[in-house]
Amino acid sequence: MTKHSSFHAQPTLLGIYNALDRVPPPIVDKIDQDDPNYSIQESYRHYTLCFCDTQKMCIGEIFKDTERLAYCEALNIESARQYCRQIVDKHLIKQSVCNSHSKPDVKKITKAMQSIHCQIDHHCQNLLTTHLKNNNRAITIDQLKTQGGFHSTTAVFLSYAEWARLLCDALAYLPPTPSSGKDPYLSLVILSEATEISASSALSIMLQPDIYDALLGAHVL
Repeated sequence: MTKHSSFHAQPTLLGIYNALDRVPPPIVDKIDQDDPNYSIQESYRHYTLCFCDTQKMCIGEIFKDTERLAYCEALNIESARQYCRQIVDKHLIKQSVCNSHSKPDVKKITKAMQSIHCQIDHHCQNLLTTHLKNNNRAITIDQLKTQGGFHSTTAVFLSYAEWARLLCDALAYLPPTPSSGKDPYLSLVILSEATEISASSALSIMLQPDIYDALLGAHVL
């Protein structure tokens, strides 16, 4: 059986960490699973999930920065991980509904970009830096592939999409699907004649104007 607390609900003392609002433990490269009380930390949709297995049960906790927002108790780490992710998913959907799905302004997007900077890899950083260096002029997909250090044009589009999803999670925003049927996350961040992953190598891309303005103001690259 799994039990949990909702976001911001007053949690019950668990008697394991002897603290309710602790800073998540440092990330470790290798977990000693012979240790009866080992911890795992991972990122999920702009939240930090922490797990501690006591052999009798597993405690899963959800953090935003250093604030604990919710927890669950489960039989094992995999069950706790699944349940914590479900809690986060439902919370983000609820937040988006409360925001009436209204598109965030440049100021909010800028703040979101600053908050997710440490979560984007160097390929995505190179990609975004290329747009900044070119003052958001249209750049061919082949040039972006080279500048970003990608192995394929598909990887370029996937990088844009992953970045857009991180932004949307930080903003608690669900982008609407365009009438054209294009991917909503890609359409949120890039402007091109076609944003399908199967687009031709001759395609030129630029960032959406508000996304570029926010990136320019974020000062993270």
